Amino acid sequence: MRVFGLLSQTYNANILHSYQRERVRELMAHARTHVPFYADMLGDAVTLDQAPILDRTHLFDYASQFVSAVLPRGQAARGLRYTAGTTGQPVRVVETNLTHDWQLALQLRDLEWSGLDPTRHLAEIVWCEGQGHSSNRWDPDLDELCATGPSSLLPITLDPLEQLEWLQRIQPNYLRTYPTNLELLVEVMGEAPPLSLTHLKSTVEPLSAQLRARAARHFHVFDTYASAELGLIASDCHLGRLHVHSESVVVEILNNRGLPCPVGEVGRVVITALHNYATPLIRYALGDRAAWGSPCRCGLPHPVIDRVAGRDLPFFTHPDGSRWSPASLVSAVHQIGSALQWQLQENSPGWVTLRVVSGEWTSQHTRRFEEAVARFYNVAAPRVELEVVRRLPLHAGRLRQVIACR
Repeated sequence: MRVFGLLSQTYNANILHSYQRERVRELMAHARTHVPFYADMLGDAVTLDQAPILDRTHLFDYASQFVSAVLPRGQAARGLRYTAGTTGQPVRVVETNLTHDWQLALQLRDLEWSGLDPTRHLAEIVWCEGQGHSSNRWDPDLDELCATGPSSLLPITLDPLEQLEWLQRIQPNYLRTYPTNLELLVEVMGEAPPLSLTHLKSTVEPLSAQLRARAARHFHVFDTYASAELGLIASDCHLGRLHVHSESVVVEILNNRGLPCPVGEVGRVVITALHNYATPLIRYALGDRAAWGSPCRCGLPHPVIDRVAGRDLPFFTHPDGSRWSPASLVSAVHQIGSALQWQLQENSPGWVTLRVVSGEWTSQHTRRFEEAVARFYNVAAPRVELEVVRRLPLHAGRLRQVIACR
């Protein structure tokens, strides 16, 4: 299995598609027989496009019905993987020895594609409990497959200046963190980044083209697309384009009618995990939006995700009780362009709070945003509160940029 996971990048797309079809057939047959939730839901479906789409609400509401009563020979439960619960619906999936081994294989591939040397010093500024720590290796499980160097861990909740001081003190070669944190770090680094730091690894959240370009002035920047439920979904190749790990997942990007999106069109991300027989995730809507990209000149047969546009937005409520996507408000904040970071919260219909991390936000910017809110709610005098802050609140290490009223 590990050899296939690492070497199948030399195969062509047709072989990968055939492999996926066979894995899907076996997974659906298992789920229909041994997983209570799928017994009725799958019906006579034999291909993915015949299966209904599930989302986090299903996994949250029917958690016990997603667990398989039987596992194929050679597979055993190994533990649980939990989501952070930033959507208000934390979910868990059972990890097996098979899913664990696949994730290790994909980690090795990720290192190979990005050209990282696992014997160098890795620093991570991510969500963690406690004050962080240092170790003489990256990961005990990964260390079983290849020699790894020292690693250092720091909580993402610390002030960016403290993070920079820490990086300057320990002088790592690589840094892994979230884009919302990376944006602040790049700002405080200015033109004097830590001399030893050569590569940045972005994870968990979408990495914007603008932030990548800013960081690339000083570092080699690589992105990954992953989730707690599914593990690694896609990784950058050496050219910086995001390739799906097709041996591990089937990724669909669907429009509002449930049809596949063409290249360049942003749609809903729906994923099938090919190797989790303990908690099968078949056509699971992750809550993200993304777009396919054109084939990459690196030569890999794995499909390219051109950009991950972020999570589906929670709906805001109009005074008449109707619910609308706040996409126009998000667009307004981006167009104003003076917020290093921002968070938009609906307190009640027609009343919003905008929090910004910015030293350049002016009354003119506020007026432009108030006009956008007035148009969105179709009211003459909306209630808009502005909070200029040094740092935004994190939820399990992530920034909730849009919060709807309850």
